[in-house]
Amino acid sequence: QRVDHHADDVVVAVIGEHGDQYRLVLVGRARVVACHRRVVDRQHVITGAGIVPGDVAIALPSVGLHTNGYSLARKLFFEVGGFTPESRPEQLGCASVGEALLAPHKSYLPALDGLLETGQIKGLAHITGGGLVDNVPRILPDGCSFEVDLDSWTVPPLFRMLVELGHLDDSEAYRALNMGVGMVVVASDGTPAAAIEAHLDSL
Repeated sequence: QRVDHHADDVVVAVIGEHGDQYRLVLVGRARVVACHRRVVDRQHVITGAGIVPGDVAIALPSVGLHTNGYSLARKLFFEVGGFTPESRPEQLGCASVGEALLAPHKSYLPALDGLLETGQIKGLAHITGGGLVDNVPRILPDGCSFEVDLDSWTVPPLFRMLVELGHLDDSEAYRALNMGVGMVVVASDGTPAAAIEAHLDSL
């Protein structure tokens, strides 16, 4: 969609999705946000087509809500919990509610740099809307499913607090929120997975 910006130039707005920003954007106003993109040679595109049963999923941590769950989080903190952005509940440690909600989205390019073109990564799932429940299956070939060990990472305090405030069961929590996992990397078990984990541990 082309948007007129000035008589002599044009801004091209490529719209892939839109978010529901309940009570965040005033009626008659619009909020413009930025995205980043990268050009990838066709032979290096990671499609998930090579994933087979027995492969390993490696979770990369998130640093907050990232791109999903804000309407739910605002409702639970401000309407259900009665907090303000300045509140500093004990569960969040030193952070205020506002600071926890506004934690910047983490870029995973630095962590994946040096791995993307090695052929060791079979699949990548960005954990946004739909959480682990909906995003990982999108990269799996027909006939494949995945199993998650919920004890393999520590859910950050922000998400534990939201689950408590909203009385969310696991199904709802892991679909509405990223629960501390920002990206999932799929690789063959054994040497490839070990090499990826060693690379990530070295950062």
